Amino acid sequence: MDAQAPGAARLVRQIPDHLSDPAALLAHLGRLYLLTEAWPRRDTLSGAQQADLRAALGFPIDSAGVLAGSGLQARWQIMGQSVTEEDTLSTRRTWLTSGDHTALLMDFSAAGRPFPPALPPGVTLQAEVCHAPGTVPQRALLRGEATRTRPEAPRRASRWTPCWTGTARPSP
Repeated sequence: MDAQAPGAARLVRQIPDHLSDPAALLAHLGRLYLLTEAWPRRDTLSGAQQADLRAALGFPIDSAGVLAGSGLQARWQIMGQSVTEEDTLSTRRTWLTSGDHTALLMDFSAAGRPFPPALPPGVTLQAEVCHAPGTVPQRALLRGEATRTRPEAPRRASRWTPCWTGTARPSP
C-alpha cells in the first residue's frame, strides 16, 4: 500500500498516535474510511474532485501537465515555510500569497538528501505560479525563474500576516 497510495499508508501508520484521544481517533478513521469509499467511485467525481482524492491518497501531481496549463504571473510574497520528516522522506511546504491568491509549493527530499534552495519567508518574488487541479487549487509549481523584487506598498489590507516562525497564519 505504501507505494500505491502513500497518503493512505501514512494515515494507517498514524492510527496509534490517536489511540489516547477518542475524538481524534474517530476523525482520523473517518477520513481514512471516506478515502477508501471514494476511490472505487472516483469515476463519478468531477475532474477537480478526482484531483483532490488523488492528492489525499498521496499520488504525485503531474508536473508537466501543471506547467503546461495556465499560470499567474505576479508579485508573490513568501508567507511561511515548514519542514516535516517522516521515515526517510522530508517535505518542505512554502506558502505564497499575491493579493487574494495563495499557493503552496512542496519540495521533497529522500534519505537525507538536500532540498533545492529555499525561498525565505518575507521575501517578495516576481514569478509565474501554475496551480495543480483541485476543487480549491492550492498546490502549485513555479514556471521559469523567480526573481526577487522589492515589496509593493499594500493597496488594501491583506488577510495574511508575514510569519517568521515557520508556519502561515491568517490574520484575524
